[in-house]
Amino acid sequence: METDLSFKEVLEKIGEFNVLVIPGGRGPERARRYSEAVEIVKKMVKSGKPVLAICHGPQLLISANAVRGKKLTGYWGIKDDIVNAGAEYVDEDAVRDGNIVTIRHTSVIGKGSKLFIELLREKV
Repeated sequence: METDLSFKEVLEKIGEFNVLVIPGGRGPERARRYSEAVEIVKKMVKSGKPVLAICHGPQLLISANAVRGKKLTGYWGIKDDIVNAGAEYVDEDAVRDGNIVTIRHTSVIGKGSKLFIELLREKV
């Protein structure tokens, strides 16, 4: 897949972005190796902008130190990572805590999408 912007370019234009969607799979594990990707997450969470993290997506939130004290769900394989980072793992399909919505797996994306749409409506 070809991208339009690098992490560095996104970071330079971070004020132009209104939401952050972190997909699942191996992408978050790979992206968190890049300081710019982690900084994007930090800035979006800190600004209170809506953030959606799917499946393994919370791994980027963890690397951004953005989960302490939060309630999250995610793929069962990262449950310990979530807990060890200071968050509460919730065994549900989708969870919202403030401006962050997490979805356990793509198979239940509809439930999380409803929560995210509610969050977006509040921010408009």
